[in-house]
Amino acid sequence: MKPNGSTSKLTYLKCIVDGVEIKRCRQTYQSYKPHVHNELSIGYIEEGSTHVEFGGDTLSFVKGDGIVIPPLTSHCCSPTDIRQWQFVMLYIEPRYYEGSVRFDQVMKLSGDSLRQVTAFVHLLETEEDKGTLESRLIELLVELGEPIAGETHPGEEDHQAERVMEIRNWLVDRYQENWTLETLENTFGLSRFAIIRQFKRRFHTTPRAFQLQVKVAASKKLLAEGVEPFEIMERVGFYDQAHFIREFKKMSGVTPKGYLQSL
Repeated sequence: MKPNGSTSKLTYLKCIVDGVEIKRCRQTYQSYKPHVHNELSIGYIEEGSTHVEFGGDTLSFVKGDGIVIPPLTSHCCSPTDIRQWQFVMLYIEPRYYEGSVRFDQVMKLSGDSLRQVTAFVHLLETEEDKGTLESRLIELLVELGEPIAGETHPGEEDHQAERVMEIRNWLVDRYQENWTLETLENTFGLSRFAIIRQFKRRFHTTPRAFQLQVKVAASKKLLAEGVEPFEIMERVGFYDQAHFIREFKKMSGVTPKGYLQSL
């Protein structure tokens, strides 16, 4: 049953990252019966409240709550009022994390974990660089999932830490280049999960974010030397002018033009 004058809507958005899909639902039931998804489901409620039944248990969720549902977990959502019901859900194929982290139970999300989910959804809808999205996806899965016991052997942590330092130096030397997590895996012999986890542990950021920081630092130096912004964009390796301006402002607080004026 839909309310009179309803603006009910159910949309699916395929992302440029293969195997990741966004669903937006407003004022409509997706399913009346228990069902499963083959993918990992991560989402949050934008309006209203619901009860989620799974395995004989029930959890209540309200506006601002997030949820994680493991693959093939039978569940059923019962919105309190369909007229005030809106949520966003991510579907992520398990191949992105199998063997590295696990998701065993339905979880409620809040705080920083939820902020990372909402930020990632926004990024999926605005970012055009596939490598950036894949890095952020792995970072999110590392944050939300549980490490698989026995992933590393004695002495392996030290080995991984050494390799991560090599990755950092490699990124500094090649900050203009485009690369993928697969490139780093093949070059340094670590899984992408180990790379993200160890890099964050040591440098408090991800390889992709670190590369952008190096790009912006190089851009500031070139601007101060009088190099034209368009030439800097190509020399440093930003894929277009909008990307250059956006990342520069994020890290410097001003646009490249504003930075030049401040000099």
